[in-house]
Amino acid sequence: RNERFNIYNSHRELKEKLYFEIIENFNKGQLWEAGIVYCKELIQQYENEIFDYVKLSSLFEKMALFYKLIISSVRIEPEYFHVTYYGKGFPSFFRNKSFIYRGKSYERLFEFTKRLQNQFPQARLLDKLDLQESELVDQDDQNLSIYRVDPQVSDEVNNKFLRTLVDERIIKYYQYNEINHFTFSRKLIKDDDPSRPASNEFACMWIERSEYRTAFPLPGILYRSEIIEKYTYQLNPLKNAIDTMEKMNTKTRMIIYRYLLDDDNTHPLHNLLMHIKGIVSSDVQGGVSKYEEAFFDDQQSDDDYDKEDLERLRKLIVDQIPLLDLAIKIADQKQRQHLVNQSMDGLYQYIVESFEKMRIDVRCKYGDIYHSDLPIDMQKIIENHYKMQRLAISMSGSPQIISTASEHRNSIDGTMYVIIELKFFLLD
Repeated sequence: RNERFNIYNSHRELKEKLYFEIIENFNKGQLWEAGIVYCKELIQQYENEIFDYVKLSSLFEKMALFYKLIISSVRIEPEYFHVTYYGKGFPSFFRNKSFIYRGKSYERLFEFTKRLQNQFPQARLLDKLDLQESELVDQDDQNLSIYRVDPQVSDEVNNKFLRTLVDERIIKYYQYNEINHFTFSRKLIKDDDPSRPASNEFACMWIERSEYRTAFPLPGILYRSEIIEKYTYQLNPLKNAIDTMEKMNTKTRMIIYRYLLDDDNTHPLHNLLMHIKGIVSSDVQGGVSKYEEAFFDDQQSDDDYDKEDLERLRKLIVDQIPLLDLAIKIADQKQRQHLVNQSMDGLYQYIVESFEKMRIDVRCKYGDIYHSDLPIDMQKIIENHYKMQRLAISMSGSPQIISTASEHRNSIDGTMYVIIELKFFLLD
């Protein structure tokens, strides 16, 4: 038994002390969500077992502080790295095994690689991904393969926040913590098909993607976890385009949620406008026109790609229109409410004009599936958010300023849009 714990006379007192140390360590590491879990376990003891309301109130105060820190603090997003130790020269624990490492704060690939090379100064750093593993594992020396990987949020977490408008600072914790699923993607250019336009890289860009699962989630007691499962596959150019479009539409949706929740205008309007510009402006990577040239050209055979995949890409292009329309309306509201934002009027006008051209072009090309409605689930999320906000204000019984959601009929196509109009009023 550790000498510093000799002052405790019972297992309950000792366990309570250890819990408080765990909570404080999570606090120092800015992992307040994990600390809250242990707070709740202690609350169960104080409230239902020993009925210590003094400690209970103190613990609730600590939890309140943690919740406040979650939505008010800036946390550095860590990077994760795939490391394989090839060769018999490594200790048996590392020898010919692969791990996922969690980098330290502000540590990027260069710094991490240097740190690992300092631990194994005799190791040779492999600079290629196409390796003959069978040759490396039997060598007597040390070889290191290191590259960055992307953490993947679990389906359980995605489903948890699926139907609610949630502050991205809450979600971001789960994007970089409690993770045991990681991916690595790299481009494979295949230009052996003469029917593909040589000037369009999207027409011949394949993606090789590897998925990894670790023995336990990170971060943990250790800053690494051994890979226990690996799966590698390829995405053809069309599936790669679908994957890219899905990620872009999801990013646009999350940015919309960010600015809808931004009652204090902490997020610069310029960031929203630049995101929209990157989609509607044809001079940024060619926009969707490059995808249309690659996959919907009249010279392409119907048998080149799966018809369901082609239809999926068409739908994703159309789905951008209502998302961008809402994003532009939010930008308009933000610009008119704050004088500081009016300096970006030129950029805003350029975006509006570019979007109208894009909307007309998409309607002409995809008239059979064209629509101007937000996804049903997104409409419900926004509506429910403002219903709950109004309910909370009414239950408080005091006048407060809130934002309301209202429906406006679009003047162009006559369809209903759920757009957020930031009207301020005093509740009677």
